Amino acid sequence: MPGHQRSTQLVLPCHDCLMGEDSTYIVGETDVRQQAIGRLKAKKAFWRLAGGSLLGFVLLTVIWALSGGGYFWPAWALFGFLIALATSGWAAFGPRQGITEAQIEAETKKIQGS
Repeated sequence: MPGHQRSTQLVLPCHDCLMGEDSTYIVGETDVRQQAIGRLKAKKAFWRLAGGSLLGFVLLTVIWALSGGGYFWPAWALFGFLIALATSGWAAFGPRQGITEAQIEAETKKIQGS
């Protein structure tokens, strides 16, 4: 693109572009907006998952209570919900670390055996 300057600070996977087999691109200042949009989408997905997990856990707890109680088996579903929430939460709210140009050069040297 004419007038489009790219920085070599960060390399991330490219999901919305056709870049051949490599499918990575260099993140510049103009790409920060796309990163922000992706982060907002991840946060919305986390809250949808949290709501669905809560609803599912409440439903399972009601079924458990109506079936006479006893061993609290909905805890197993809660364990699964919490694992899913933890991974989704890390993706949405955790640190974002891309690949630096220095890391690429170091790995290239390792591969070439120098």
